[in-house]
Amino acid sequence: METQLLHEHENNEKSLCHLKDNGKKFSRHCNIVLSLMYQGRKLTARQLEREFNIDGRRLRDIYANRKECKREWTYNAEGGTNEMQYWLDIPKPPTKDDLQQWFREYQEEQGQVISIYKYQQQDLFQ
Repeated sequence: METQLLHEHENNEKSLCHLKDNGKKFSRHCNIVLSLMYQGRKLTARQLEREFNIDGRRLRDIYANRKECKREWTYNAEGGTNEMQYWLDIPKPPTKDDLQQWFREYQEEQGQVISIYKYQQQDLFQ
C-alpha cells in the first residue's frame, strides 16, 4: 500500500531539490510508519525520531492522506499539552455476541422473533 506524499512541490528551490532527491525515501518511511500504526501502535513524532530514525513529518503526511488516521494531544502531569499522538482508528471485527445481538434486533424489526436456543450443560450423575 503506497502512501503518496502530501505535496509535489515546495515553495523554494532548495526544498524542492531535497523533495525530489528524497521522495522515494519519504514514501518508504510513510509505509514503515503505516505498518507500525496498523499493528495498533500510537506514535508521536519524538518516538519516531528516537526509536526508528524517521522524521516526524511522516506522521503529518499520513494524517493528511488517510481518513482513518486520528490524532490528539497528550497531557503531562500538570495538565499542559505535551505532544501530538497519532494512531489508526480501524474498526474491529464483530464478535459472536455482537452478531447474535444484531440478529435479534433485526428479527424484532422484521416482526419475526425466532428464539435462538441456548444449550446448557446438565449434570446427569447427581
